[in-house]
Amino acid sequence: MNIEDVTTAVKTANELGVPVEDLSKNALDKPTKELGEGLGSLFWLVFSPIHAARASLEPRINQYKKNLEEKLSKIPPDNLIEPPLNIVGPALEAAKYYIEDDDLREMFANLIANSMNVETQSRTHPAFVEVIKQLSPFDVKILRILRDNYYWPVAKLKFRLKDSSAAKTFPDDIFPFPEMYHYNYKDYSSGVDSLVRLGLLFIEYTTPLADDNDYDLLYQHPVFQYFERAIKDDDTLNVKELNLIKGVWEWTGFGKKFIDCCFS
Repeated sequence: MNIEDVTTAVKTANELGVPVEDLSKNALDKPTKELGEGLGSLFWLVFSPIHAARASLEPRINQYKKNLEEKLSKIPPDNLIEPPLNIVGPALEAAKYYIEDDDLREMFANLIANSMNVETQSRTHPAFVEVIKQLSPFDVKILRILRDNYYWPVAKLKFRLKDSSAAKTFPDDIFPFPEMYHYNYKDYSSGVDSLVRLGLLFIEYTTPLADDNDYDLLYQHPVFQYFERAIKDDDTLNVKELNLIKGVWEWTGFGKKFIDCCFS
């Protein structure tokens, strides 16, 4: 800790009315034996300003601390190591801005805990902090669904026009999400785009799945059936046929490590 850190810590302590000699205590004014002196002191320095500014967040900060302690308690003592500062520091700093979201808070806690376990530290990466910061709760929902449905197909909607041999393809990547409908499918597509942009997901359309029956999940999905009915029921539409441009998807290597690290 350099002189600037010390000055900041003392100033914060004075503003909170905490004796300087108690700086070895965490944000909730309890000994740091649960988290360890190093992590406990860092936790205090990160969360004490927001704890003072918004006392209403105390239960969530308390729960976050408890959750982190529970994860660390499950690590065999021989496996417990000091966390890389370039992971735990940014993770704690970022977590205070996401303290009100359970899923994102849990992901930060998993990242910190895995960085302190000699058997799982190799799964971690400093960039995971930035990935979590850029995820919305809806993105996390999509990430979790795709993690549990690795066999799913992906496709784009292709509309063949009546007055020519041309076709119009919607740019959205469509998965058979169970709660997706014609009025919200673009929200899901945007979430998928976010996972691709963050380097977690790879989608390509040059080689479809070997078994064409795998795409039945999309042909039978409410989104496809809605547009198919619309084409049949509305003669004014300049569309004669709806089909799929069939694709495949895969987790990137970075994405696999992120899931292994931040979801467990």
